[in-house]
Amino acid sequence: MRGFALKGCLGVVILAILAFAGVRFLAYRTVVGMDERAAMRTPEPPTASPTLAPPEPDARRDVDVKVNRCYSGGFGTVALLDLTLKNMSATFEYSDIGYKSVYTAESGSVLRSNAGVLSIVLKPKQQRRYEAFNDGLLPQQVGGCDVRIVGYGSSRTVAKR
Repeated sequence: MRGFALKGCLGVVILAILAFAGVRFLAYRTVVGMDERAAMRTPEPPTASPTLAPPEPDARRDVDVKVNRCYSGGFGTVALLDLTLKNMSATFEYSDIGYKSVYTAESGSVLRSNAGVLSIVLKPKQQRRYEAFNDGLLPQQVGGCDVRIVGYGSSRTVAKR
């Protein structure tokens, strides 16, 4: 009888271990969020990437403008800018480029903004520098200025050589 009791205890211990392992597995499935469908699901084949359409011309994206210096001229009443414009596009040429300049006080508040057109042609990858560009009247107490490209009059695709 003693052998039977020992075998019975061993069976109970094995059942307890299996039950404990099963509870742990169920808890893991719940935490990870795995279910039978996810375990049996086959991975989807990779989808083909869509063909990229050629970019549309956009001077706001392609023309980089850098204000090298902002200063006053004409007895301190005229805003003069030293600018560098660079067409980053290898494909598009832009002409009649629209810009907006914003003058701010030292505190950051906007003192004045101005809009205009640079009547130029900027070829692909071309860089042009302007010194003493007259941007109109300069407000008092200017702490900084910023120039952004806001549009263009026309664009043309230039064939690569």
